[in-house]
This record gives sequence, structure tokens and C-alpha cells, in this order.
Amino acid sequence: MTRPRCEIFLPRCHGPRRLSGSRIRTVMATLLFLGLMVSCTGWSQSPKAGQDPIPASIRNAYKEWRLADAEALLKTAIHDAEAKGPPDPRLHELLSLLANVEGHLSHSEEALEAAKRMLAVDDEAFPAGTRTAVVVMDLSTVAAYYKMTGDDEAAGKAYERALDVAREANGNPAVDSLLPLCLFQLAHFYNEKHRNADAKELLMEAVGICNGLDRQRAPGCSESRAELAELYHQEGNFRAAEDIASGSGTLTPDANVDWSALVESLDSLARQYEEEDSYDLAEATYRQAIAVIEKTPGVEDKTSATAIQMLRMGQLFEKEGRVDEAAEIYKKSLSTAEASVTAEHPNRALSLPVFLDPLVVLYRKENRLSELETILRQALDLGERSFGPDSANLGGTIHNLAMVCRDEGKFQDAIQFFQRDLQIGEKIDPESPQLPSLLLQYADLLQKANQPEEAEAVIKRATALREKLQRKKSATPDQTSKN
Repeated sequence: MTRPRCEIFLPRCHGPRRLSGSRIRTVMATLLFLGLMVSCTGWSQSPKAGQDPIPASIRNAYKEWRLADAEALLKTAIHDAEAKGPPDPRLHELLSLLANVEGHLSHSEEALEAAKRMLAVDDEAFPAGTRTAVVVMDLSTVAAYYKMTGDDEAAGKAYERALDVAREANGNPAVDSLLPLCLFQLAHFYNEKHRNADAKELLMEAVGICNGLDRQRAPGCSESRAELAELYHQEGNFRAAEDIASGSGTLTPDANVDWSALVESLDSLARQYEEEDSYDLAEATYRQAIAVIEKTPGVEDKTSATAIQMLRMGQLFEKEGRVDEAAEIYKKSLSTAEASVTAEHPNRALSLPVFLDPLVVLYRKENRLSELETILRQALDLGERSFGPDSANLGGTIHNLAMVCRDEGKFQDAIQFFQRDLQIGEKIDPESPQLPSLLLQYADLLQKANQPEEAEAVIKRATALREKLQRKKSATPDQTSKN
């Protein structure tokens, strides 16, 4: 049996987007379960040994971010799979990917329905030895989609059921390894609902389990430590928070330590210092996290982890008004992240916008457009080598280059980048609500470049598309009521 190679592709967006620490943990916890869900054929028995459960046409559409195509292909494949008889792991994988695609398309109800159908086939699709672990993952996935639809009550019940099933399967190694993550998921949910005492009890249980592991690498361990330390901080129990953050002990070359758990805890502690305006302590803690990464032996991907801590420090420096220092460490963070992109791991380039966006914002604020253009062109070159010149993953970088060249007065360069940006946008979704605004930006550029006729034609395109979208939107309630 071959475990399929699964990848998570991030949606294209224009401009930087910042998330709070709490929101980042929610997103990452959800994505972690989605990643486990999509890859769970590694625990199952595929219909034919070595056969990928996802047809190449669907996988390619997903990789190329042709989500509408992927959605249509998946629905056809699911219909065919259901018509063949008893469910098997292939149907489960198709439903899991459909839920993922619907989620990216912001079709939250459809995503939830696909996830619930996925859960319903577990008993027939998986042998007894692996079924319980899959059920636990699928319950947590359903809970995440309930949250997307705004049904928090149903989400809470699904998280609670996932934990109950995991506990009932005590002694099953596959399920036991998921227990800390189930505890963290439910604790995080309780924390969001201000049930701090309940959350704290679950987090303490998770940390206790993790402390008993030979290697604290079970999913949910580092997240539980970070959230428990944050709860202690909120209570004013700073000593307990620091004990949690440093609970892994002193790192030595032979230490059997989860370096990522310690770095996660230090990161959480540093951000708490920031919130308390203790900037010196925050900077020292970020530097300590970097030192942990660099001194820990056997870390496969130090570059990405180091880049994240550098990024945090840059944001701290910017908050303090240390603009030049912020710019320098942002550049180091970006170059460090770029160094992790190799021929063997080209998809690491997907994370580069996270490290690029703060530099874009800062350089724009400082009107350092020439420097910004150079950095953006380098990022685009790396992205093209990683994904190809027409990849949807390049959209944000190309759009930023178009805007920078426009502001520099390099109108012909800006026009070329805008045209590429539009082509990518139309490839992703020819009826995207973002396209009219993008077209109007392009028309404004054409006006500045003294091309009034071309600008007028683009304005007509934008107007026609906007009217079409409005008609479609106004028709939707009627269609829904008829159905």
C-alpha cells in the first residue's frame, strides 16, 4: 500500500492578512485535523494495493487551484463510487477532499454535508483495527465544519464525542496518539466559550499525557502547552506559565526532547510579554526560541522554524518603532524561509507570502519602492521555478509587483503584471467577486499609461461582470425557495 502524497494549497489573496494568536491556533488546529483526514488512507486498506484513491484529474485540478473543476469532478467520482456498492476507503477520501474544496470555496454548508457523509461511511469503509482512529478524526473534522457554519452547539457536541470515542478506545495505539489533540481541540473550544476552568482541566490532562511520552511529539502536545501557559498568564500565575513553557527541561545533545513543543511555548510566552508591553522580555524570549532551534540536534527543517521566530521579532521591532531593525530582520526572515525551498521540497514556497507580506507593508509605508520591487522580483523568480509561471500560487506576488511598478511610474511593467494577475484570477474563478475591482484597478493604470481606449474596454468588462454577479446573487434566494 502506498500512502498518497497530500498537500495543502493556500488560496490566492491580494495584500497582507493578519491573524490574532488565538485565530492562528484555531486555523492551525483545524488544518491539522484536515491534513490528518485527507491523508488517513495511510491507515486504511485501499481497494488496490498502491492505488491512489484520488484520480489524477481531480488531484491536478486541486493542485492548480481550479476549485470549481475539482468540485465538479469530485461530485461525479463520488456518485460513481456510491453506485458501485458498499463504501470503501476511496469514497472516504473523495468525500474528505470534497469537504476541503467546499471549505476553500466558502461553501460552508456543503463542506459540512460532505464531512458528515464521510463520517457516515466509516463503519463500512474501514476494518476494525483502524476504524476507531478514523472515526475520531472525522468527528473532529465535522466539528470544525460545524464551527464554519456558525453552529457552535453542534460543534461542541462533536468535539466532545471525538474525545469520548478516543477515551473509550484506551489501549489502541493509533487512537491513544490522538488523545492529546482531542483534548486540545475541546479545550480550545471551551476557552473560546469562556469556560476557562473546563479548558484548563483538559489542557492539564493533555500536558500530563505528553509528559509521559518518550518523545512528546503526539499531535496537540505543543498546542496544549502553549494554551495552558496562556491561561496561567491570564490568571496572573506567571511562575506556572513559565514552568509550563520551560517544562521540557534543559536541552542537551542527547536530550530526548520535543524541540517544537519548547519553541511553541517560548513563542506563546514572548507574545504574552508583548501584550503586557514587556518588549525587552519578549525580544529575549524570541531569541531564546531561535537558540533552542539552532542548538537542537537532528532538526530537519531549522530554516522554517527560525524564520518564524525572526518574523515575530520583526513585528516586535516595528511595534517599538525600530523600523530599520524591523526591515533588516524581515529580510533575514524571508531569506531564511527561501533557503528552505529546495528541488526536493518546492511546495515550501507556499509559505513565503507569510514572510514577504510584512516587508511589503513596511516598505510601502516607508516609500522604499525600489527595494521592494527587487525583493518581489526575487520572490517571483523563486515561485516560478517552484510552481511554474502560470501557477495560481503566484497571484499575490504578481499583484504586489503590479502595484509597486505602477506607483514607481513603470507603467508598461505594471500592465504586464496586471495582465498576468487577471489571467490567474480568471483561471481560478472567472466569476470571482474580486475580479471587477481588479479590472477597475487595471483600467485606472491604463488611463495613467495614456491608453484611454483600452481603459474604456476594461471598464465595460468590469461593469458587465459586476452586473452579472449582482443578477446571479439576486436570483439565488428565489432558486433556493423553489428547491
